[in-house]
Amino acid sequence: MALAKLEFDLKDPEQAVEHKRCIKASEMAYVLFEIKHNLMRNMFTGRDSVEYMNGAEDTVRQILVMMKDLNLDPDELA
Repeated sequence: MALAKLEFDLKDPEQAVEHKRCIKASEMAYVLFEIKHNLMRNMFTGRDSVEYMNGAEDTVRQILVMMKDLNLDPDELA
């Protein structure tokens, strides 16, 4: 089992942001997983307009492209 000790100077604004990112990593991974797997289904519930559906598909497609470009695979994190 690998262990790591991270130290942050929380008085330094940049390190304080890095600290928040570290402690919220699980929540961020969960949100990315939900976006990838459930956002489309949730957006289409009760919606029937073609324009709405096309816009939603484009939005989700752009999010997935960003995740791919950054090599973020929520399936690896969940």
